[in-house]
Amino acid sequence: MRRLSHQTMVDIVNGAGLFGAGGGGSITSALQLVEELRAEGTEPILLSLDEVENDKTIATVAGMGAPKALLEKGFNIEGMKALELLEKTADKKIDYLIPVETGAFNTLVPIYVGAKKGLPIVDADGAGRAVPELEMLMFHFHNILPSPFALADKGTNAAVVYTANSYDCENLARHVVMALGMSAGIASYIMDGGMCKKAMIPSAVSVAEKAGRIVRDAKSAGKDFIEPLQAEFSGYHLITGKVEKMTTETKKGFDFGRFVVKGLGGNDGDILVVDYKNENMIAKKNGRLVAMVPDLICTISADAQPLTNADLSEGMEIAVLAFPCDGKWRENDRHQVFKHVLDMLDYSGPYIHIEDLNS
Repeated sequence: MRRLSHQTMVDIVNGAGLFGAGGGGSITSALQLVEELRAEGTEPILLSLDEVENDKTIATVAGMGAPKALLEKGFNIEGMKALELLEKTADKKIDYLIPVETGAFNTLVPIYVGAKKGLPIVDADGAGRAVPELEMLMFHFHNILPSPFALADKGTNAAVVYTANSYDCENLARHVVMALGMSAGIASYIMDGGMCKKAMIPSAVSVAEKAGRIVRDAKSAGKDFIEPLQAEFSGYHLITGKVEKMTTETKKGFDFGRFVVKGLGGNDGDILVVDYKNENMIAKKNGRLVAMVPDLICTISADAQPLTNADLSEGMEIAVLAFPCDGKWRENDRHQVFKHVLDMLDYSGPYIHIEDLNS
């Protein structure tokens, strides 16, 4: 058990922003929550998986919707309202909170809500990256039901969704989110400590913290940040260049788009094209496939600021890095949950590990 200082939370936000692979919510929104906790003098409590008691009750709290809508509308009380609705509906007292995924915003939301409600946060999450749909989470693969699935906005609007599986919950919840203006607080996936230890990806918060600290240390020393990230997390440097073109369309509660990076310096003459559905799904360099989900395709600015797709704009100088996904994704053909998205993006081939694509 340890308390999270202001600097630690900033590192977590930046590291999770990088490993959100383009999604997971805005870094700016997350940092606003961090500053609110600092102003209150609050230090959240983080528990390792080993410290979680098997009979304790755990749930997720997050933001759901289009990243741009979450950024524009702001976020604060929605998460707490959703958690309170979940406890009331399920008639259970939640003991610990856990991030639903890795991402600047969705890693920080349970930390923020936990601090406000006096609840510890578990150092793990349901994906080890950000994902656009509920069935793309480890909860789904371990039959941890999303119901009851509580949603709330800033005002008096709230809803509880009951379904038998994550697929149906995704469909119904997305329609509720659209009715709530494309953003909402959510609380769901109630489980006990024993299942949490079995199903979740361990140390996800600490891994994000380490990535954020590496970037901060390199930046303060005026040193390269790409090489230490590659070395620590077995990463690949896909390109450094300028965002030449970016298109985004919000539909059915998701941000769909593409950005094109024209190489600079040692990458002069290279072109990287990345297609995304909230998160970066597939990357091609000079027409050749170089990375795809569930492996992570991540962006960071030339001045070492991790970026989500909501933060990207044409003319920005960025580096695009890629990292292997957690090993749980490579078990039991779990990568197949991304197939329908890749089909939409005109890729119908097999999942190829990033290590093989860049060997």
